[in-house]
Amino acid sequence: MEKSLASEEMWDDYTAATGRTGDYNVAAFGDHPALVDELLALVLDGTKRAPAAAVREFEHVGEPLPRPGDHFIVLDSIGAPHCVCRTTEVRGGPLSSVRPAFAWDEGEGDRTREDWLHEHHRYFDRVAETEGIDFAEDVEVVFERFSVVWPPAHADPAGGPRSEIDPFDLTETYLHLRLGAGVAAMPGGPEFWSKLPTRPHLHTGRLVTAFRVDHDWEHWERHPVGGRLVYLLDGAIDLILDPPGGQQIIQLRGREGIVVPPGVWHRAVVHEPGEILTITPGAETEHRTVG
Repeated sequence: MEKSLASEEMWDDYTAATGRTGDYNVAAFGDHPALVDELLALVLDGTKRAPAAAVREFEHVGEPLPRPGDHFIVLDSIGAPHCVCRTTEVRGGPLSSVRPAFAWDEGEGDRTREDWLHEHHRYFDRVAETEGIDFAEDVEVVFERFSVVWPPAHADPAGGPRSEIDPFDLTETYLHLRLGAGVAAMPGGPEFWSKLPTRPHLHTGRLVTAFRVDHDWEHWERHPVGGRLVYLLDGAIDLILDPPGGQQIIQLRGREGIVVPPGVWHRAVVHEPGEILTITPGAETEHRTVG
């Protein structure tokens, strides 16, 4: 992979904002365009924080092995840069030495060691065939972990990426339920939806969160691509629906919910503060002010 003007601009933005110095490499995960974009999406939604590559792959292209502290920019299938990553851990060993925790951090398939071995046997076999050599059953592999450090919309928390096996507060977290398989947890906060248009990897599947409601919603919203579950955990609200045929008022009390039909504007009027759980399609979400 080669650097480009776009990757240089991303690196300049990162170093200007952080004071970092030094150089970077570029990388794309996967050996064909569809897989490259699929694995990039896993990086951007916080699922993938580890890659594995055969030592000979680095030797084949004349690149040095990664070291902790190295930086690289991840590209998509057409060479566009998407994020800056920093290598945090490197270990060498035979393919069979992969550990369950590494398979989980790589974020692919069902994230088990057994599935990882099955899929990587296939991957390394394809790579060996491309290089014109025979696949070695216990090929020497570089097991690498990394964190995403730029841009801020995708950067990991200071403590590193969060795993789905760690406890979390759903009122401070969004879960991305991907269409294929897997769940990614990411920080929520008031800016989550305003940044969503710049995070296309979240536009498929569903987004799950919970939040406190102690006053009427100051906006209407709708979700054209799918229905939205609104489930009241406690409290009392009226959910106002505004379909073309005229407004409807749905009374919700603790432990009640509805699925708002696709494309229907809706908002909440709060009678008793409480908490709401929502499952929402991310694509094409719209808001408008009340009035």
